[in-house]
Amino acid sequence: MNDKLPSLHLFPFVNRLKELGINAVLLSGDKQDAVGTIAKIVGVENEFVQASMTPQRKSQYILDVQSSGHRIAMVTNNLPTLLGLSYGCSTWVRVQVSAE
Repeated sequence: MNDKLPSLHLFPFVNRLKELGINAVLLSGDKQDAVGTIAKIVGVENEFVQASMTPQRKSQYILDVQSSGHRIAMVTNNLPTLLGLSYGCSTWVRVQVSAE
């Protein structure tokens, strides 16, 4: 794994969300190993990590959470997934994970 992951800057953000009582959820199309590693680095608990998700599954997850009365904010590089969100912003975060 690259020891200079750009996602390290997300740790204080995720930590602050936790302090505010806000759950950070990581939805990714990547494999569980890679997503689990990133989640651990940025501080997202395993119960809020979903890997190997298609864009359609991400959208359904968002709709399910919204239908239970929750608001959603999302940081994404997948703009179509933003449709229907309460809040959103777009960013490009490149993460490199390689097997050692």
